[in-house]
Amino acid sequence: MRTAASVPRSAGIDPAAIPTSGIDGVTDAMLAVKAGEHNISILQDAKAQAEGALDIVQGLILPSVEAGTPNRTEPTRQMTKTRVAIGSDEAGFDLKEALKTHLTAAEVEVLDYGCDSPDPVDYPDIALELAHDIAAHKMERGILICGTGIGMAITANKVPGVRAAQAHDAYSAQRARKSNDAQIVTLGARVIAPELAKTIVDTWLASEFEGGNSTRKVDKIVAFDAQRGRTADDTDPDPETR
Repeated sequence: MRTAASVPRSAGIDPAAIPTSGIDGVTDAMLAVKAGEHNISILQDAKAQAEGALDIVQGLILPSVEAGTPNRTEPTRQMTKTRVAIGSDEAGFDLKEALKTHLTAAEVEVLDYGCDSPDPVDYPDIALELAHDIAAHKMERGILICGTGIGMAITANKVPGVRAAQAHDAYSAQRARKSNDAQIVTLGARVIAPELAKTIVDTWLASEFEGGNSTRKVDKIVAFDAQRGRTADDTDPDPETR
């Protein structure tokens, strides 16, 4: 039977990396029940936030606790070490920079598609370039940020083969990957705070497509693009070439 183990202070775990959204979600759910609100969506969101937070904490703690144990059979769940593309318009610039720092510290390779300053830009230009590279398998995952995340999601989903999902909570981020196999997550810098955005991105990156009944549904989306004769090569991110 596995027993609990404590982590020595010398493990080098940054307390700032420990997410608080799981605690906050459970607290909100308990307060809602106490107030007589039996809202299943509140409970589901609390459960997802707690699970996402535990996944992240496990990824931080287990490597330190179990170092020197070569015969482990259980894999450590943590952020998938993939190449991540990130882009924003001017509204999302500050959040993009914060997420870049956060991901780089977690040893995730990040490629910045712009913008490069808070000066105004048109979000479709950023979204189309990034989404096109996702569809062409040049990048594995993408993060797009604007004021609400809505415009980026609409634009990215115009590129055949791309599934972009807006997520402003851990549960949506988790399901976007596990159920919908979304390669892009979009965020609203005017909707969520940076710390929540970090938890959402961490949860999304730690999640993988589960298949099962969702496979049939995602396959129908893929087939719809094929039926219309649309492929990634048909979509050019530069409108001047069309």
